[in-house]
Parts: sequence; C-alpha cells; structure tokens
Amino acid sequence: MKNFEARYHEWLDGALSPAEAAAFERELAAPPHGIDPTAERSAQAALGDLLRRHVAGAPPMPHGDFFNSELQRRIAADAKETQPAAAEPAALPAPGWLQSLLGRLTLASAACLLLGVVGYRAFVQPQLIDPTQRPETEYLASVLETKTATSAVSATSFSLPAEKATVLWLSGTEHIEVEAFAKEDPSDEPNEPDAL
Repeated sequence: MKNFEARYHEWLDGALSPAEAAAFERELAAPPHGIDPTAERSAQAALGDLLRRHVAGAPPMPHGDFFNSELQRRIAADAKETQPAAAEPAALPAPGWLQSLLGRLTLASAACLLLGVVGYRAFVQPQLIDPTQRPETEYLASVLETKTATSAVSATSFSLPAEKATVLWLSGTEHIEVEAFAKEDPSDEPNEPDAL
C-alpha cells in the first residue's frame, strides 16, 4: 500500500480511480488531517498557477546538469529497489583494436619466454653441466679488485690453476703466526659453566 504522500500527489494529479479518489477524500477530511478536499485542490491549483507564472522568468540554475544527473541517479536507485532483480546482461566483447593489442602482447610475451628458454639452454646450462668450458668455475673465488685501508699495505692476487687456488698476498703487514688462527677442537676443552 502506498503512503499518504504518494496517494496525495496522485490525487492532485488525478491519477486515482474515482473509487480511490473518494476514499482518499474521506481520509483527508477525517482526523488527524481534517482538510477540506475541494479547498485543498483549489489551493494547490492556485499555487501551481502562481509558480508557473513566476518561475518562467527565474534565473537558470547553476550546475543544472549535475542536479539533473543526481535526480536521475536517485530515481533509478528507487526504481531498482522496487523492481525485482533482473539477470545481469552478458558482458560486451572488447573492441577489435583491444583484442588485436592483447593478442599481439600475448604473442610477444610468448616469444620472449621462448627466446629466454632457448638462450638459457644454449649458453648457460652447458657451462653448468660441463665445467671444462669455464675453467674459472673450478675455483671457489675470483678476486676482481684489491683495496687497502692504508697506503702502507698493498694487496696482490694471483691464481694457481695447477693447485686450483687463488692467493691474496698482503705486503706491509706485521707477521702473524698461523697457529693463532688454528681452531682448537671443542671436545678437548672442559665444559665449564659461564661465570656471571
């Protein structure tokens, strides 16, 4: 059932059937409204005539397009709430240029991936499988550059392929005994609790 305001506007517009109009006029005359229907209709008609005469010369509304679009959005939202939900329309296909662009990008991506796999198999993987192709892979390290903190110390590096070693020679440092760097076996030391 429609609310009072909706029926009121339909009554003023003459959209109610004669039976509905008579029922509404009885409701309008009864408490709590207590309004004379004929006086109300003539007052609303006079107000409409007055507005039509004076609004015709009114200045244009600023940002009328925004106002109209907001009204249309609200009307559509109200209509959507009252109508049952319809099935969503099927998605439109992408334009031809977009499909062409996506196809080209997919093809280019696949070609780059194929080129990467072929390049890896041709150049990198054989060197990993056969270490004779890259003799430097036999060593643990390669020294690319040497730098010291002071000018009194100089560093030189050289490789010994026969021993499979790279040596870093430091000149200008104090002599340090090799035993100072030798690790002692932890099983030889007695287990003592740490002092607090």
